[in-house]
Amino acid sequence: MEHDSHEAIMKGVGEQLADIFDEPEQSAHVYLDDANKACNKRFA
Repeated sequence: MEHDSHEAIMKGVGEQLADIFDEPEQSAHVYLDDANKACNKRFA
């Protein structure tokens, strides 16, 4: 159950920060836990 809520959180964060992740001038990272993390592709 907790894993599902983490996925929902990361999906929402990704949607809200899409502009930052899509056209970065600097690296951007969001880290919730080892299984739920994201960064922009340019700096991945």
